Amino acid sequence: MHESVRPTPEPAIGAAQVPIAAEVADAHDMEPALYRTSYWAGCPIPSSTWVKESEAEISANVQRVIQSEQLEKGEVNPERVSLIRRIMFMNTKDRMKLAMKGDREARSILIRDSNKVVCSAVVKNPRVTEQEVENIASMRTVADEVLRLIALNRSWARSYPIIHNLARNPRTPIPTVMNLLPRIRTKDLLNLTQNRNVSEAVRRQAYRLQHARGGQ
Repeated sequence: MHESVRPTPEPAIGAAQVPIAAEVADAHDMEPALYRTSYWAGCPIPSSTWVKESEAEISANVQRVIQSEQLEKGEVNPERVSLIRRIMFMNTKDRMKLAMKGDREARSILIRDSNKVVCSAVVKNPRVTEQEVENIASMRTVADEVLRLIALNRSWARSYPIIHNLARNPRTPIPTVMNLLPRIRTKDLLNLTQNRNVSEAVRRQAYRLQHARGGQ
């Protein structure tokens, strides 16, 4: 049994966020099944995952999510900020459950969670779409573990836009990129050799592959 934690107090919410709250209520009943999924099987979750977060840690996580959205989308409106705060003030268990069951809006927030167990659960949500995964694969603020899990998914790995985004994302672990490079088109390999955002090791390997195919 994992250590139980008392719910973290949440800020007041408006009626617009009630559907999210309903999904969280449903998530409370899924815990036994959660650990029987293929993702968690044989992969014990450390008890430190469930340690109650301090107010400072919660605030830092909220700011991280907001800043991530600002980098990718520009200005974040007050309603969105309120929803981010509501979700991030949930305790870790409830955020993970929401990540596993929540709608697209909840997923778009929790994918930016600083807790790797929470953000990784988003890509295990059965409702996540290939278009969402394609967007996640290009995100520069997502955890490297999320990108590694995407690459390991056979269905998503068959999508060229997804593996191309992973290959040129500097957040993708280098071993993961190295495994993907042989499947990258020659013209895109050439672009990678000139991409200063990716590691030198990736650029060198892209150069080797491109020339091995007769590229100039």
